[in-house]
Amino acid sequence: MRLLFLPTFPRLYLLVSLMLACGRDIKPTEPPVSVEVQLHVVASYADNSGQLRGISDLARDSEGRLWMIPERQMLLARVDKVLADGKLTYKTFDLKGKPEDCDGESLTWIAKDRFAIGSEKHVKNRESDAIFLGKIDDGTAKIDGQIDMPYSLWAIKADDNRGLEGLCFAHGQLYAVSETVIEKNGQRWAPVGRYDLQTKGWTPLRILLTSTVGRISALSCRELPNKATELWAIERYYGIVRWLRLPLQATSSGDVVPQVHADLAVSVTPVLANVPNFEGLSDDPTAATAVWLLNDNSSGDVVDGPNYLFHLTPIP
Repeated sequence: MRLLFLPTFPRLYLLVSLMLACGRDIKPTEPPVSVEVQLHVVASYADNSGQLRGISDLARDSEGRLWMIPERQMLLARVDKVLADGKLTYKTFDLKGKPEDCDGESLTWIAKDRFAIGSEKHVKNRESDAIFLGKIDDGTAKIDGQIDMPYSLWAIKADDNRGLEGLCFAHGQLYAVSETVIEKNGQRWAPVGRYDLQTKGWTPLRILLTSTVGRISALSCRELPNKATELWAIERYYGIVRWLRLPLQATSSGDVVPQVHADLAVSVTPVLANVPNFEGLSDDPTAATAVWLLNDNSSGDVVDGPNYLFHLTPIP
């Protein structure tokens, strides 16, 4: 499947403006915040075919390849860049074994051919959400295991349609973040569970949210020395897209306060008239200060625009 590569800002801005002319009018609802770096878009790809709908996460495998997961299509898609002609293609893998009543909201890789999918259900007051474990086998993505994250870790229950929006893996541990918000003493927190694959035990954490309306929509892990991990997260609402960064020790628990590393809404505004609903982010192993972003192009069951894949780096 071909995706259109848009190499220059003027051409990109014109095409995107035309595509978004009849889309949702998304404006920031809060002013920009103080950030550590300013970013700019160095590459942008768009897919307007409509064949992948409602992509909910982006993840990198052990070989450095990017993968996408649509929340309600039973497949995974691997991004393949063909640099010779400037095009972007992807290959799809049928997903077998995931219950159809569980949306695939997040994705991470835990070994060369093994992955994990964070899910949610359209059920109120859920006591847990499932993480499905699987492998790529003979060209098919097959589920062969399940871990349940209990919301009793925070003495809460999950809201309808608010599940495991972010999932990542580092140093033998899975990190899963729920879109359900904990409100306490006038502050808003995102529940994050850390699961040790060896001990099979959970450790509860909470990330302080930096806006009055945002929720975590994506999570990525970077392994640091001495078994430390840096979490990358997207906090977003319509028009609000903040890249949060926070380092954690292997023994970290309780409440953690992130740094707002960059305002992604500001970064993409020169390129797009309206800010996409970003639900996927990944690091770039060739550039430690760069980030890849992917949006969810579906509102309900309606496709309301293209799939975008952005590559951003700090402004020198």
